[in-house]
Amino acid sequence: MADIKTNEEDGSKGVSPELVLDLNLVPDWAKKPPGHSVHETQRRRRDSRPMNRRSRNGDRSRPSHAGRRPQRRPLSGGRNGREPRRERPPRERANVVVRFLPEQSNLATIVKKISTSNRAYPLVNIANLFLTNEGACNVKIEPGPDAEKGSLYQCKACRSVFTKPEELSLHLKAHHVEDYFDTEEEIGDAPNGQFVCVAKCGLSGTLLGPPNHHSYSQKLQEIYGSRFSHMSLEKYKERIEMVRDEETIDQWKEDSRKRTLYKLKQPDGKQAEAMDRSAAEAYFVERIASSLMNRTHRAVLPLGAARSLDDTSLSNAVADAWLKEKRFPMSLLFSLRSAFRHMHLHVFKAGSGKGMNFVSTRKPTPMDAEHVVDDIASILKQLKENPGCSRRELAEALCPGAERESEAVNHLLSRLSWLIEKGHVIEFFDGKLSIPLPGGRRVSHSSRD
Repeated sequence: MADIKTNEEDGSKGVSPELVLDLNLVPDWAKKPPGHSVHETQRRRRDSRPMNRRSRNGDRSRPSHAGRRPQRRPLSGGRNGREPRRERPPRERANVVVRFLPEQSNLATIVKKISTSNRAYPLVNIANLFLTNEGACNVKIEPGPDAEKGSLYQCKACRSVFTKPEELSLHLKAHHVEDYFDTEEEIGDAPNGQFVCVAKCGLSGTLLGPPNHHSYSQKLQEIYGSRFSHMSLEKYKERIEMVRDEETIDQWKEDSRKRTLYKLKQPDGKQAEAMDRSAAEAYFVERIASSLMNRTHRAVLPLGAARSLDDTSLSNAVADAWLKEKRFPMSLLFSLRSAFRHMHLHVFKAGSGKGMNFVSTRKPTPMDAEHVVDDIASILKQLKENPGCSRRELAEALCPGAERESEAVNHLLSRLSWLIEKGHVIEFFDGKLSIPLPGGRRVSHSSRD
């Protein structure tokens, strides 16, 4: 994991419930039992493959093709006579920029853990912790470079985002009418007349009613608006089935006896006038909906909500950005670096080559071993010659044969704690120790590097 350089990395300035995050950031491959390596896994998989008859009999010669009739390729069609694969049309994607941010309460939890441990943690691992816990990560959506400013529309009630105001209006009617109305059911008479068929929603199984009944259009709009407004009305109508059996028609008649009444919620507890769904929606659209619509140039919402947006073009944009961020959390790293520095933590690089970003409460500060007392000088010398050793290995080297609770070991560890507190020694998340060297020179975090 490797080297430390003392100068902090130059970074660009920028920009749920509390989640218990485990900062034991050992990678998964390091948690396997000793002796189990990647090469061993590949060998086991290779050995477990079934052998063909020739290899089982020990005959490794190439098979003879003498006397075989040559295989002819089909004159038409794709490979092996199959139809050529059709290219899928590109998905609709909104012209937006999607970035990922740490949720503030969970960020405070991480900062507290880092501060109390006095260890240095890999920034990319911390970013992945946020990214894989939806309650710990927020998504910021902004219009793209060529988009109109203020071209996003956000619901103030649930923070859902849309690219068109009419889609937000459908969302409000489908999901937030009940927030302002109390509902109750009453039982009435069954519909009269002869009905030869009844329409059924092929997606939900809901009975919509006979197409010639006055309630059909209202029921269709209610189901479409509340559950399937993400698709066009024409496509939804294509999924409607006509059922002609008597049992289903009788079931619709029985269901139609139930009527839902809506009463506007009153702060003083007064009884409001009862109305049906269409009247309640009309009242909601006329007097309430506009107060819940926010036109904005930037929308921030939880990761879980962003990944399940009703606006298909936006949800596709978030999904693409999330997959890219999962491969390497670039925007989250940018946000974390800025946030950690604002909270007085120190971000520095360690490792060979381009190195790896680490975060700690202590800024790496080199110390001249020639102008310190002997016991501190011996610690610095030992770590310089044996980078990546643990506390136990350091104690065994400088206090050979001493018991763990002996005075000599306790004195050594107290000196080590002081050096870590001052940033003259860096203790990494895995317990390895290293010292920063002056002038930006590097020292290995692991003796195997």
